Amino acid sequence: QQQQQQQPQSSAQEPRSTIAVYEAHTRRLETRCQELFADNLLLRGAVAAAGAGSERTRELNTKLGREVQQARRRAADAESRAASLADELTRVRAELKTARRRANAASARSTKRAEDEDIAESSGTPSTDSSLMSSIGTWSLEDRAAEPPIVEIDIELPPGLPMPPPGLGALAFHAAAEAAAAATFAA
Repeated sequence: QQQQQQQPQSSAQEPRSTIAVYEAHTRRLETRCQELFADNLLLRGAVAAAGAGSERTRELNTKLGREVQQARRRAADAESRAASLADELTRVRAELKTARRRANAASARSTKRAEDEDIAESSGTPSTDSSLMSSIGTWSLEDRAAEPPIVEIDIELPPGLPMPPPGLGALAFHAAAEAAAAATFAA
């Protein structure tokens, strides 16, 4: 009987121990499943944060690229403007040089004419334009083609315009003023 009693008890204990083993195993699996679920949520949050950071980085890179392109365009525009201003300055300097040469030639002719008139008045003979013709005859063919005849007239300057210095023709003075204005604008 004892063996019989022991057998039912052992058989009753076996199922309990098997159930206990399975319950313990199930609890461990459930705990592990909850841990993995929590890890999964943390990882999803990290992925979302990384995605947002990546999107922000992309936006900043796009904005920076646009700004670089605009800066390059501005630099190219400034370079071309500087080149055109340098060309303009060279042209104005050449015009100023020509105007100075014309002014000097006109001043020399005027001085020679005044001297000839003084000589003619002192000698009592009427003045002729031979001195003017002789100074015109000394011009080169290039000067004759490039320079229109200079006519000096007395005009009253509008208020605010400076008077040209003595000995410098109005054309040369205004060319010098324009060159100074161009140089100021270029600076």
